[in-house]
Amino acid sequence: MFDSIKRDLIFQFRHGGMTTRLILINVVVFVTIMMIRLIGFIVNGGEVPGFYHILTNGLSISNDWKSVLFRPWSIISHMFLHLGFFHILFNMLYLFWFGRILENLLGERKILNIYIISGLIGAFFFFIFSRLLYDGEIYALGASAAVMGIAVATATMSPDYEMRLLFLGDVKLKYLVLALVLLDLIMIPTMSNSGGRVAHLGGALMGFLYIKLLYNGIDLGDINWKPSVKRPKFKVYVNKDKPQDNNRYNRPQTVEQRVDEILDKIRSSGYDSLTQDEKDFLYDASKK
Repeated sequence: MFDSIKRDLIFQFRHGGMTTRLILINVVVFVTIMMIRLIGFIVNGGEVPGFYHILTNGLSISNDWKSVLFRPWSIISHMFLHLGFFHILFNMLYLFWFGRILENLLGERKILNIYIISGLIGAFFFFIFSRLLYDGEIYALGASAAVMGIAVATATMSPDYEMRLLFLGDVKLKYLVLALVLLDLIMIPTMSNSGGRVAHLGGALMGFLYIKLLYNGIDLGDINWKPSVKRPKFKVYVNKDKPQDNNRYNRPQTVEQRVDEILDKIRSSGYDSLTQDEKDFLYDASKK
């Protein structure tokens, strides 16, 4: 049985796409940490050992710059660390729901870009604002800021895409994501995880900006991006025998022009309005 599970996990990690890989990494880290806690609890006579807290604090992001300086890995590790079942459950559900939609639109690489960059901006917001909200050192952990970045990025690209929710029916992404953002705003004054709520908003802001900049040819995840250099032009010829809505499709286009047209269509009519050829073209172009 365990060999079969192992083979399934390996297969999903290799072939399941970036959203699946991110979910698997988060789940594996969670299970590993929980097993360390369980073993320590048993060995330590029914009490969670101090080592466990040292380990989890070391992987979490601190609002003390000295701690961050001496534990630089925490800048990344905190966004894959969860210590509560419902915390990881809802984060991974949101990641799965929004991530698979965005991955179909942009491809695997940009999903990872948005996840990491949104998590980093969320950590920055936490670091700055938690020092104003709290006295002393506190820690933040979890994928919430990264996932909020993906959720907002998805709603920015395809606001009218509908998701079916239990008891509510079909809800457009723009309203669902707006509700999540408003919930974080409303919860800040309650001082219930206020630093984390601010981090979520930082991730959300980054998801929005990432897509808006991407529309203008700026990919924040592309380290080779140079604003003064135009993209290389590749000719794409559209089949003239197919009926077209506009005769502009009957002349040579660049990849960039074709992608812009598809993105304009998504903004005006939603992702579901695309033909299968347009979806395939956008996915292939996202890998280049």
